Amino acid sequence: MLADSVLEAAAPNPGAATDADIPDDAAAYLTFDLDGQIFAVAVQCVREILDTQPITRLPNSAHDFLGVIDVRGASVPIVDLTAHLGIGSATEGQDTRVIVFEFERPDADPRPLGILAERVRDVCRLRLEDFEKAPEISDGGIRNDLVLGLYRLDGALIVVVDLARAFADAPVELC
Repeated sequence: MLADSVLEAAAPNPGAATDADIPDDAAAYLTFDLDGQIFAVAVQCVREILDTQPITRLPNSAHDFLGVIDVRGASVPIVDLTAHLGIGSATEGQDTRVIVFEFERPDADPRPLGILAERVRDVCRLRLEDFEKAPEISDGGIRNDLVLGLYRLDGALIVVVDLARAFADAPVELC
């Protein structure tokens, strides 16, 4: 299963020769595509990665709420993260996957939330000190507090997103 292979890549492998090259302050991030851009989120927030399936739409929903899917007998809400971040809208293709994140709640069981990713890329170990700060834009109404930073990897610019802030308006906390 794709979820197992991607998330296993984040698990420490004590026998791997490359572990000595990974700094102690590096953290694992899942990289994926949204609207033709590469994004990353902390891998500890990821519960699973699924193939796409039909989404049941619900009436009178927010513009970024796509509906719910069935995951082993439980309804999981699916949000269009692209629309939620204000950068477009989700498109589905051959490589589209559902990434399910886990929301921790102080007085209840954890709550899952899924997004559509155009493509799941890889798990990368990134150091916070190597993040480039997102540019400040004060008068455009743009909230850059959702962006932990920008990371340059192999000629690509990765936008590292803080999902706890992205869904701060929800009555739950993410991982």
